[in-house]
Amino acid sequence: MDQADLPIGRADLFSVTARMVQDVVGFGALSSWRSSLDADNRIRTASGRPGFGPDLGRVSRHQVDLLDWVVETDPGPRLLGATSGRPILTWQRVVTDALDSPTRPAWDAMTLAGRTNLTLTGTDLLTAEDLDGDLADEAAEHVEQETLQPWQQARLDATDELYTALGDLDRTVPELLDGAWHTIRNQGPAAAVTIANCVVEAMDRSLRAAAPDDQVHPWHARNRRPSAEITKDGRPTRALRVNYVMRGFKGEAELVRAQIDALVTMTTRISNHGQKLKHASQGDITTARTLVCTVESLLMSLFLERL
Repeated sequence: MDQADLPIGRADLFSVTARMVQDVVGFGALSSWRSSLDADNRIRTASGRPGFGPDLGRVSRHQVDLLDWVVETDPGPRLLGATSGRPILTWQRVVTDALDSPTRPAWDAMTLAGRTNLTLTGTDLLTAEDLDGDLADEAAEHVEQETLQPWQQARLDATDELYTALGDLDRTVPELLDGAWHTIRNQGPAAAVTIANCVVEAMDRSLRAAAPDDQVHPWHARNRRPSAEITKDGRPTRALRVNYVMRGFKGEAELVRAQIDALVTMTTRISNHGQKLKHASQGDITTARTLVCTVESLLMSLFLERL
């Protein structure tokens, strides 16, 4: 099922079939695969344009390759569902819009968002309830190969700048992330739930610092935004804080919101199931790494070009 074997110039057909699969069967591996194929086709047709960033094509290709394996294993929602499916579908739409008026910043933003989707998809797969035994080991190998190894150097290149920016917002955030990586490197009897809680806390502290209540509330009122964006106790929701940080970037904000929702859902799943790194299995370690890589790339999307 290699999209490279399909003819170029069929973007509209890919888009229609992706929507048809979504409408008929709902979110699952097959619908995510079709959405990824659509995005990959559009990106390949745009690859000759001036300023095109080749990493965007690499991200798209790795997404398709990972989903190829998942669909061949189980095309339904057993291994992948709406949690990662919604960000993939939203990324497809944002990529389509970005390619209509391409700029280098848009290429870079879509590349980073695509890397976030890769690690989200890997986490969703590795925390699926029906994944165990040999299948879990094979899934971990594919996630490592498609979502982590290709971007290890890019992550390291951006870490100093990211952690400096986050430290300017809240000095405890880099400490939280460093602590998560320390836990993973030790591969001891540390709980995955600890890492799950850590990444959510890092996200929330960063958002609260960058979008404080006393700035968000007037902006919310001035723009007559929905009352549902304020919690019952009068605090801005995560979504509202994201909208405030990314004001002026509507499409990107929608995608980041979908990705944060997916990350929180996955960390809650881990916490509820009490998954632990008791034996430091490769699957557990890979899951923990995808969690931290996901929150780091999300924080890059939110802050590196906006501070």
